[in-house]
Order: sequence, then C-alpha cells, then structure tokens
Amino acid sequence: FQTEFDHLRSIANVAEREAKAASLSHGPEISIRSKRGIMDEVHVWNVRPGKGIVEESIAPRFLRSLRNKRGFMEEEFHWSNGKGRIVERNPSPGLLQQFGNGLDNLSKGMANKFGWGGDSKDNYSPVPNGEGVGQVNENNGGSRGGGFLSQLVDKFHLPIPKMMLKDPMAYVPDSMKNAVTYLKQKWGELSAAAKGMISEVCRTRINCQSQTQNAINLRNTVKEKLRQFRMMFGVGNEKELEEQFDRTQQVKKALLSRAGLDKEVEPADDGVFDSDTLLTTKQSEMLLNQLGQGGRSGVEPVPEAPSRSAKRAAIYFEDEFFQKWDLHSPIPYIFDSSLAAYERTDIRDALSEISSKTCIRFAEQFYKPNRYHINYVKISSTTFCGLSYIGRTAPANPIYLSFACGETKGVALHETLHALGVAHEHVRMDRDQHIRVDWSNIDPRYYDAFAVSDPKTFTTYGVKYDYGSIMHYRWNSAAINPQKGTMIPLVNEAANSRLLGQRKGLSQTDVELLNKLYCKPDSCQDTNVYCGAWALQGVCTRSSNNVWMGQNCRKSCGLC
Repeated sequence: FQTEFDHLRSIANVAEREAKAASLSHGPEISIRSKRGIMDEVHVWNVRPGKGIVEESIAPRFLRSLRNKRGFMEEEFHWSNGKGRIVERNPSPGLLQQFGNGLDNLSKGMANKFGWGGDSKDNYSPVPNGEGVGQVNENNGGSRGGGFLSQLVDKFHLPIPKMMLKDPMAYVPDSMKNAVTYLKQKWGELSAAAKGMISEVCRTRINCQSQTQNAINLRNTVKEKLRQFRMMFGVGNEKELEEQFDRTQQVKKALLSRAGLDKEVEPADDGVFDSDTLLTTKQSEMLLNQLGQGGRSGVEPVPEAPSRSAKRAAIYFEDEFFQKWDLHSPIPYIFDSSLAAYERTDIRDALSEISSKTCIRFAEQFYKPNRYHINYVKISSTTFCGLSYIGRTAPANPIYLSFACGETKGVALHETLHALGVAHEHVRMDRDQHIRVDWSNIDPRYYDAFAVSDPKTFTTYGVKYDYGSIMHYRWNSAAINPQKGTMIPLVNEAANSRLLGQRKGLSQTDVELLNKLYCKPDSCQDTNVYCGAWALQGVCTRSSNNVWMGQNCRKSCGLC
C-alpha cells in the first residue's frame, strides 16, 4: 500500500505549497469519516489563492478499495500535513491506532498484527461499479479468509442477540417425537460422504476461498438498490444496511460451520441468501440462533405479531420468521419507472394467476401507498433473475427483476411467492426422499442454496413434494459442470428432471400451499410447525395419535 500512501502525501504536499504561496502557515487538514467500516467521506479543507479555505474531496485508490469492507474503521481521525508528510493529528484511540501512529506505519502495523507480508496470496484491487467507486476484489486466487482485511471483517461483528426459541417437541406425545426421523437432523448438517465430496471439490477443482466477480457485482448492485429504496422511504441508514449484509453472510458462514466446512469454504459474499432471497437483520438473527450462534448480548425474545399474539398464542411459526400479509383488503403494488409496458404486463399476468386460483387479491397503485405494499423494480443485470424478501417487510417489499432469464411471468410468480412467505421447494426438510443432491458438482460457495431448510422455520402443511413446483430450482443449478445435474429426481428421473425449475406457471401443489397458508378460516390452524411433516407420514390417521392430531394439526390433516 506504500504507493497509495505516497499518493495521499503528494496531495498534501501540493496543498502545502499553495498554502505557503498564500502566506498562510498551515497546510490542509484531511478528515476520514467512517460509518461502521465504510470510509465513505474523504475531504480536504484546503487553502486556495484568492479563494480562501475550500473544502475538496479526494478518493485515493487505497481508501476506495476498502470502501465496502465491514468492521474496518469505527472512528473518525484527523490528519494534517507536517513537514512534507501526512501525520496523525488528535487521533481518537481505537482500531487504527493499534496498527500504527500514522499513515507511515499503518501498512506495517497491519502486516505485523496479522502476520501479513508482501508475499501474501491476498491481492486486493479496486473494481469499479456503476458509480465508479472502488470495491474490493480478490484476484489470483485470493483467500478472503486468510488476509488481514478478512480477519478484520470477521473480528468485528455486532453481538448476536439471544432469542428465546420455542421447542416444537414440547408438549408433544412421546409416541410422535420419533414419528419423522428427519426432524432430528440439525439444520445444516451433512453426511460424511457429502462433506467428503465437497472437500474434494475444494482440493481439486475450485478455489473455495475466493470470491467470484459475479458475487462482487451482485453485492454492489443489491446494496445500491436497497440504499436507494431506503432513501425513498426515509428509513434506516448506512450502518443498518451494512449490518443486514453482515448478518446474511454470518448465516452462510454458520451453515458451513455446522457442516464442518468453515475452514475450507468461504461463502459467496453476494448479499443474498439461497441465491435469490433477501434476509432482514431480524430473520438472520433468528437463523443464527437456530444455528447456536446467539447469546453474546443478553436475551431478546422472539418477536410476535402484537395484534394476534393473544388470539393465537400457540401459532408461533407463521408470524415469526416471516410476516403474512393482511388480506382484509387487496395487497397494494406499484411499478417502478424502470419497468417497460410489456414487462408490467407480465407481472400483472402473474398476479392475475395467483388471484384466479386463491383468495389472494392485488391492487395496482399509481402513487406510493402509505402502508405495506409490493414495489416491482427492474435491474438490468446478468447476475440474477429475481430477488425478494420472504414474507411482508416494512415499509414495503421490493421485488427486483432483471428480465434477463426469459419466462418473465414465471420469474415474477416465483419472487412474488417469496414475498408471500413461500420458501424454495428443493430445500424442504423432506427433499432427500425425493431428490439426490450431487455435492461433487455443486460450487461449495453456494452451500446455503442447497442446505435443507430449518424444520422449525417452515411447514409443508402436508402438501406433497412437487418436482414441478414453480419454487423448485433447475436440475443443474450452481453446477460446476453445467452439462451434469446437481439435483437428480429419485422417481422417473428423465421426466421429472425436465420439470425442475419450470417457470410456466403455478403447479397444483403451489396453489394448495397458498390456499392453506392464506385462505383458511381463523379456526383452521396448526399449533405446531411439525404438523406438515407428521401429516405426510400418515400420522393424522393413526389411531394412537389421531385425537391429538385432530386437535392440533387441523390444517395439515385437511380437517377444515
């Protein structure tokens, strides 16, 4: 980094000479401001002949290359020109001071702190995004986990609150606790054989510690769009947005840790989970608690829907990880100006299909509603097809569509179902009974897109697994060799492989799931998230359990 420091010094030297020419005794003062590790403001207060003191902006490549790394700087430091070089002036005690007392020592201090030298395999360079702002890129097989920047990122996280998670097996008859074997498996765990295949991929085929350019570009794109979205509603700040991205990456790391792969694989730092979903900070923290990562900052109870908590105290899963939409009136939606007329038509057709087969209604708005709504936005990108949050989010649900993958109506359907609270089909807790995942052909950096969902988070409502669900991924998703499959149907492989990832329209089971999720009367409820799994195993009709199931699993058992 010496070249970058010299560049910064040269700017100050030029300014000092101009200050002397103006018969002033001091040089410029430089302020580097940081918001939770984002050095986003670099200003020089300079003296210009005939103009007096002028505020100017500079952005040396060194500072820009660190712009989007989390946890690096948390304080404000002031620098001034002293005898031809940049020196620290009135520094705040903190992270930077640990690594040196000025820019002259900063690089050496970091290297000494983390044992990083000039022969490090981590090579960072600025990659321009749409605004021309540098973004950290790892070249030449760089390992984000091995360099000093990576260790800084991993070292400084906000504490994860501990949540009081409820045990679905509490108050369940003993005869039912062993009725479904896969409910005993911990979320994210892998068999020894699967882990061995992934390890072999990392040893022989892929640098599993590197970040792809697609991941970097997607992160940049998503972050900027979410920043614009928040600005439009006047909510949140840069720190909260960075925390959201940080938490998502922590979930992906925790999943790899649960699988015993955290030392070998660095997950794609693309800002999304499961390839096309966005997680709120609260959702990430709930998942981290399920993975045993919570509890370093006291106890925080799991949130409940206040207006319904007394009425439905036992229904804890439908309104915790995601929030359902209130259907007392149609769900409002608006189109961003980025959408062309024919693209809006495809989205309207998708919503019409949902409405024609369920009780869910939508209402197009021509001005931004002052309540929850869906906001469809086009992003011209080849790094994704669509992105959406899971369930209703505040203040609104952005759904981002690239229109770069064809079958735009189907993609809009898929992402809208996410917004309604529907998860991917291929990560259902019973998926291994229906497909074989070929871990030897999957890019391990996208492990989160294939880890079976936490059974405490989503229920099947007794709806059967469907190869033709619009929520299923393609047969070769995340493939290292796209000519080979990553998901192989265990039944009628040839025919069902062609169904995987279809985006023509809702399948019969998609409609059944939506109707069970939204269109049953309030009296028709499940009191346990495992009801769907028990129903699929025929527990509803077993004489030893049918009374309990009839009382507690009415929706999944089809009793209402």
